[in-house]
Amino acid sequence: MVCLLVLELKLLLPDTEGNPETFNISFNVTDDDGPIEGAVVSIAGLTGTTGSAGGCTVKNVPKGNQNITVSKTGYNDYTGTNSISEDHTFNVKLIKA
Repeated sequence: MVCLLVLELKLLLPDTEGNPETFNISFNVTDDDGPIEGAVVSIAGLTGTTGSAGGCTVKNVPKGNQNITVSKTGYNDYTGTNSISEDHTFNVKLIKA
């Protein structure tokens, strides 16, 4: 009975261990011709690479203002800063260099 009570209290209390809120951030990367495969996405020190449909998801991105870079050989890099406060999808269009 005591263990169950402790478990219930832990579920009801706010996180006191200092773990930041994190979110899943998805990207759809395209150019004028369609999806770009193999683009490298970097956000908050985390990276992902787009698949054949031009998409990828970076998990566990911390809440707050985060720098984003999307790059692919033969294209100009995309860079920006966005406020992360929920799961979100960014549509990024790269321009050929």
